[in-house]
Amino acid sequence: FPSHDIPSIFNRNDKTYEAKKAIRKAREITPNSTFISRINVEIAMRESNRTETAKEAEFINSNDPTSNFSLTYQLTTAMGKEDFVEAAKIVEETKKYFGVSQATDLGELLIYARQNQMDNLLKAVDKVYKLYPDSYECIQMYCLVQAGVHKNTQAAIDTYKAFLEKHYNLTGIRELAKLYYQ
Repeated sequence: FPSHDIPSIFNRNDKTYEAKKAIRKAREITPNSTFISRINVEIAMRESNRTETAKEAEFINSNDPTSNFSLTYQLTTAMGKEDFVEAAKIVEETKKYFGVSQATDLGELLIYARQNQMDNLLKAVDKVYKLYPDSYECIQMYCLVQAGVHKNTQAAIDTYKAFLEKHYNLTGIRELAKLYYQ
């Protein structure tokens, strides 16, 4: 195995001590590797080590600011500060480097929701529902809009039923049951 694969394998198998040991060796070979830092973040998160998680996240953010991890971190930070202009710029930058995806569409949707831009939010929910019909997150948002905004509980029930015929999702089953008993 290449040296950068070994920590991933150990981490997946819940052998964090061995993964950390392998990370130290991999760091000697590639000290600025975002990939190695990302694995270290996963290990730290598994151990609930917030200090190490934050340290590695900052390392990635400063050494590779255009990585997907870094852009996601920056978006989360901007949203936490309620800097929606910066958040929108980060979503656009993510699109530039990685293309339009469910993550970028959901990022825009979240910005609209936090800014109470209801017209844009409703259009975005319809868009993600049509683009990503196999995504529970998108189905859930669509059903929330149908039941809550449009007061069309039956449309939400039908949407959940159609989704659950193809996909097993315990949360979806619970949401469907709640709609039946409203």
